[in-house]
Amino acid sequence: MTKPGDEYDGLRLSPSDKQSMLICLESFAKTNPIQTSNRRAAERYKPKYPETLIELVHPGGNRVINRTLVYDISSTGIGFATRGFLHAGTFVTMHLRTIDGEELKVVGKVVWCEYHEKQFHRVGLHLAEALNIHLFADIPESK
Repeated sequence: MTKPGDEYDGLRLSPSDKQSMLICLESFAKTNPIQTSNRRAAERYKPKYPETLIELVHPGGNRVINRTLVYDISSTGIGFATRGFLHAGTFVTMHLRTIDGEELKVVGKVVWCEYHEKQFHRVGLHLAEALNIHLFADIPESK
């Protein structure tokens, strides 16, 4: 049963949705720690500000605006959670916050999406342009 204030609103995460999504992402992180893999083009990091606004353009042309949580970020891609399935090929614009709190729009295309648990799916996004990862994650400059 939905509690007052927890109604689904794509433009904001209700407190219970945010908590559920964080729990899902924490359980995923325990079994799949962020690390460089031989399959990865770039090392992944946890962003300082995970909550973000996304704009989706589905392959059929439908446009959707939603809030979500980013669980890892690299110079070439972003992993995030969403409440529903996204088809490969879906174009996404993310409004990421830098470490300094400024908003930066990045564009990418969904390369994979898989069910995680409850109503949440994990999504892999390939970015159209490389990111300066130091703008989004607290990492040493030497990396």
